[in-house]
Amino acid sequence: MKKRELEKGEDGFMDHDEHEGIDPTSQKSHEEATKYKTIEKIEMGQYRCDTWYFSPYPEEYHNIECLYLCEFCFNFYVRKQELIAHYKICKLKHPPGDEIYRDEKVSVFEVDGKKEPIYCENLCYMAKLFLDHKTLQWDVEPFLFYILTEYDQYGYHFVGYFSKEKESTQGYNVACILTMPFHQRKGYGKFIY
Repeated sequence: MKKRELEKGEDGFMDHDEHEGIDPTSQKSHEEATKYKTIEKIEMGQYRCDTWYFSPYPEEYHNIECLYLCEFCFNFYVRKQELIAHYKICKLKHPPGDEIYRDEKVSVFEVDGKKEPIYCENLCYMAKLFLDHKTLQWDVEPFLFYILTEYDQYGYHFVGYFSKEKESTQGYNVACILTMPFHQRKGYGKFIY
């Protein structure tokens, strides 16, 4: 991964410009559009947690207390009853890609954004709730997504992921990385990275 130059900030701490390469007009537009989060919480599987940031879900999913997510396909619903009905017909019990790693209780799947665009778009929507400066790519085809799961008799439960461009002109190998808040401090971030 390319290293960025670190500069000493006014407060004495080292930091970097998270908006590097973004023109001031686009940066201001981004800040205005994402100033307020519109979804307070998510419920996914057995977990419910507060969201941290705005995510550009369709407008009918804004200004709600809780968004219900399928933990296997990331489809999203305003009402829990809709999610329960979805679980009765959802065929996924693991990410829709190739399993590339398995250990005692974890498994990693490689998912191609070109082959599974809806799954990857839904994953990006959800990830944006926890990553302030994630750029949502409407075109997920150029990316591979590596999905970390914990598995049990009910299926492969989402823990986190990282994505990378298939071909990067800038030499970056990781585009995005996330461990869900309810799985943090378990060593999964280091494992993914």
